[in-house]
Amino acid sequence: MRTSYEQHSYGEILKTFVIALRPTIAVEVGVLDGYSTMYLGAGIKALRESFNMLSTLDCYDLWNDYEYKHGDIENVKEYLKLFKLDGFVKLYKGDAFEVYKNYADGCIDLLHFDISNDGEKLEKVMETWHHKIRQGGVILFEGGSPERDNIDWMKKYNKKPINPVLFENSIITNSYMWVVYQNFPSLTVLFKKGGCCSCELL
Repeated sequence: MRTSYEQHSYGEILKTFVIALRPTIAVEVGVLDGYSTMYLGAGIKALRESFNMLSTLDCYDLWNDYEYKHGDIENVKEYLKLFKLDGFVKLYKGDAFEVYKNYADGCIDLLHFDISNDGEKLEKVMETWHHKIRQGGVILFEGGSPERDNIDWMKKYNKKPINPVLFENSIITNSYMWVVYQNFPSLTVLFKKGGCCSCELL
């Protein structure tokens, strides 16, 4: 699988977050070949088997409609079947900045996004998805370290760095605590301040 997460076992970190947070509704936007999807799904499966939780993981990608590096939905489905995760993960085609409309405010316990991340996309994710995350919920995303901000394609296409947005974006500074795992490509975890609430999928 094509992924920059594998070298430092970020998949295990994603799985651990799922098991520790015990989300009812988890969402991933940006699947590529399904590396993070497999680990998030393994966490959902563990919750079902150990705690009898009826948690869900909804995963969205543009698949072949994305003009740059993209995955194939049929290949990801085969991986899910191979690892017996197909009953715990749902794959959909959808735009990251449209599918948030499928969820009620305060509904999502865990969101992971990996959509060729840059600072502008982080700002747009916060604008569109922030109200969908419950208090006490978590947003995880690839990037956040200065090293990741200086990779070739970020500089070649003059993309806005992610790290400064963590300090400057008013939604993040007012509503979240955060930490960045620095090992390349880095992983940022945003914890939404406040207690717990519940809601239903629209």
